[in-house]
Amino acid sequence: MNTLLLWLALFAQGIPPLPNQGGTVVGVVKSADGSPASHVRVVAMIPPESPGDVAAVASLATLTETDENGRYHLDNVPLGRYLIAAGRIDAMTYYPGFPEVAKATKVMVTAGDTLTGINFTLSGSSAGRASNSLVTSVPSADVPFQVIGVKVPISFPGGSPQLVLTNVRDGQRTIAALNSPSINLKQAPGTVGANQSYTVSIENLPVGYSVKSMMSGSVDLMQKPLEVPAGRFSTAISTTLSFQSVSQQLQSLISGLLVPPSTPPSAPTPLSIVVELNHPAPQAPASGIRVSGKFNGIIGTRTIFISNIQGTTYADGTFEFAGVPPGRHVITSRNNSAAAKPLGAVVVTGDRDIDGIAVEEFWVLPMDFASQSQTATPAGTKLSFPSVSGRVVEETTGAAINQGIVYFSGQERISFRLQPDGTFQIPRLLPGNYKIEIQVFGHINVSRDLVIEDEDLHIEFRSASIDAQ
Repeated sequence: MNTLLLWLALFAQGIPPLPNQGGTVVGVVKSADGSPASHVRVVAMIPPESPGDVAAVASLATLTETDENGRYHLDNVPLGRYLIAAGRIDAMTYYPGFPEVAKATKVMVTAGDTLTGINFTLSGSSAGRASNSLVTSVPSADVPFQVIGVKVPISFPGGSPQLVLTNVRDGQRTIAALNSPSINLKQAPGTVGANQSYTVSIENLPVGYSVKSMMSGSVDLMQKPLEVPAGRFSTAISTTLSFQSVSQQLQSLISGLLVPPSTPPSAPTPLSIVVELNHPAPQAPASGIRVSGKFNGIIGTRTIFISNIQGTTYADGTFEFAGVPPGRHVITSRNNSAAAKPLGAVVVTGDRDIDGIAVEEFWVLPMDFASQSQTATPAGTKLSFPSVSGRVVEETTGAAINQGIVYFSGQERISFRLQPDGTFQIPRLLPGNYKIEIQVFGHINVSRDLVIEDEDLHIEFRSASIDAQ
């Protein structure tokens, strides 16, 4: 029953579940009074792009239920980064114990590994069950838009430029990043079946940029509002996963998949927005040099930093930093999507601009980044990512221990199995501070705080048998 429910949930969101190709997340959920939270739903969710985007069905990766002692196993979780949450679907508690998704900690799940110790306490608002229901969404319309004229900035040290459409009826603002293909508009409450009018603006452009024109067909949106016909809007129906038992979840989910679609709207009227930006006005050159490069593939809304100073990213997948001083610098992407690893590079600068830096994937962002430093390495050099390797041995005999898992923590947590000879290797890391913990079967767990610099690091861990204590 659980397997079929999981398959249907994944099928509904277009995620093909592959048996025996995921990882496992294990933990304990307690109630607010400290007692075990028994028979409580626990889910692994794909983190939303923003806290307001949480949708239980759309982001569900797998689910289970705690036992009498509050223990849970989330099995066959696909490779990726997830939020672990428990309780009511409409009022969940997110690991490590917050009702707000913005405070949740993502965990990294790797194929074939078990991530243990994901324990947290259920918020009082998450107890119980929500009522069974079908939810009809507010009518919405997707309006394509395009920004042209210049290299379009999507993030910079002052924030992120945005396309903003404001409903004339109720003042509701709808916002989209400038590299989005469209903007999704909602009808104002009580106006279903009526045309909607929106004022259009571009907010938070970097200094030197300005809007040259905003057009929808022949309509000048800098002078007139955007008119969206009622026929452009459509209504979708979704099922809320908020049921008393797994069997009820299955029955209702199947019902949700079989709900007939709402009455189709009339053919949408062609509608789109084209914004043209002026070329930025020249700015006084900053002291230091310019460092620029390119992301590989789609970047979404990623931001970019060099030695913790934010740079500018553009819709064409490029980035740049101005005023970079000489020395060794760490470049990192932030605001990475759930399905994407962070990107970065380590470069050495001097007194000349550096172009064409290609950022590459690495495993996890460090807890704290190593600061900029001077180095004897020639300017213009891109350094290799360092790695951490090690071996785990029995404390008294020195024999290799191979039954265990290595947990490596930065701003997220990843895991690796020990090899048959007791060794492990964690490749592709950035300089910075990390924590490593090794859980060994039949032995005392060992842990250590690590400072990774530019060179590979090798460590031997010794663990005493529990029976010897």
